[in-house]
Amino acid sequence: MGVNGYVSPSCMHDRTQAPTWNYAGAQFLVDIEFIDDAAGRDAVLQDQVNAMETGRENAWSAAEMGARYAMLANRIVAFRANIVQRRVKLKLGRTSAMTSMQISATAMDAGNPELSAWMRRANIHRTLR
Repeated sequence: MGVNGYVSPSCMHDRTQAPTWNYAGAQFLVDIEFIDDAAGRDAVLQDQVNAMETGRENAWSAAEMGARYAMLANRIVAFRANIVQRRVKLKLGRTSAMTSMQISATAMDAGNPELSAWMRRANIHRTLR
């Protein structure tokens, strides 16, 4: 489940609207491929460290762990998840009342700024205030 939250009629100019719940979610069906060899596992771990540490000031490296790395790495089961199917579901506005809804940016931003940003992007073609 991604960003989600309650949208109160107090955020709308048309207060005859009912509250709603907006959300973004994704489901992936995958085939799992386990990586049984140490070299393959280490490559996966290095990719993960690179993804998380790149761009950080004073970035960390697994090599800094010394001999402790091998002990902890042996406890990890590495795998690849090969995507077979994607299912994405978004509800980021109302189709029937979106133009009258006219979300107040300050009201929505204060309560759930991440959801508000997603709603703005999904409804760029509509007037949102």
